[in-house]
Amino acid sequence: MRKSLVMGSLVGALALAAPAGAGERSWYMGLEAGLEMDGGGRGSPGFDGGGLAGLLTVGTGIGSHLNLEGELGYRSTSDDGIDIDQTTLLLSVVYEAPLSKDISINIGVGVGADRVAVDYNFGLFQISDSEIEAVAQFKIGLSMDISDSAELMANYRYVETLTDSAIDDSTLTVGIRFDL
Repeated sequence: MRKSLVMGSLVGALALAAPAGAGERSWYMGLEAGLEMDGGGRGSPGFDGGGLAGLLTVGTGIGSHLNLEGELGYRSTSDDGIDIDQTTLLLSVVYEAPLSKDISINIGVGVGADRVAVDYNFGLFQISDSEIEAVAQFKIGLSMDISDSAELMANYRYVETLTDSAIDDSTLTVGIRFDL
């Protein structure tokens, strides 16, 4: 799965890289909050915790329907004495396609870094560990115009570490994106 996600990210980024053209989006910022699921991934069988997520994106149009986004995210999950906090910093290429005058679908891929902090709580004892991991992300979502400069968004993200911890995350968020 990891190799497929990396290859898909690279192929997608190259396929979507197009010269700037008509319909280019200006600078924008997005704020999202939502639910974090899974968190443990392949490295922690049986971990099925849930938690919260918050994300900040800043992006700009780089071509017709094509955006480049920087994303800062925080995800926190816990289950049966295991707490996982993640802080991600990602760079993504996102393709937006209009479905109607006011509604668009977007799909994107990204790569970046994830600071993973894990706390194992065993009664009186606690073991903590943290490290920075390379990650890849797949994103799909919908947006709906609510004014000339703002949109409501709903997004699903799948983030997978590419190195040691083998953590994968599914995140569902809602938020607002506005022109800067």
